[in-house]
Amino acid sequence: MKQVVHEGVRYIVCHNPEAAAEDARERAEIVAHLEQALSQGQAHLVANRGYRRYLQVAPDALTIDRKKIDEDARYDGKWVLRTSTDLPADEVALAYKSLWQAERLFRTLTGPLS
Repeated sequence: MKQVVHEGVRYIVCHNPEAAAEDARERAEIVAHLEQALSQGQAHLVANRGYRRYLQVAPDALTIDRKKIDEDARYDGKWVLRTSTDLPADEVALAYKSLWQAERLFRTLTGPLS
């Protein structure tokens, strides 16, 4: 974690190596599928947001945009919390994680009801 104060607002930048590895694995799967599909001329991939973000669309061709892939990789496993509390950075991150888990539990419990 790293704490940054910008224009009077406190931000906590967090990094999770396990999430970073998962992000990289998912991106590698998407790129591998894109490469295979493009080699077979499957232009329908443009409709898929997950794929489209790594594509460069030209009037006559679709190509994989390696710069977009590299840019996306910079953020693997990272997220930013904004807080107005005076709690230490690690406590803010733990509080956020607890909130996230509570919200996930609530969605799980109420899902069948909706």
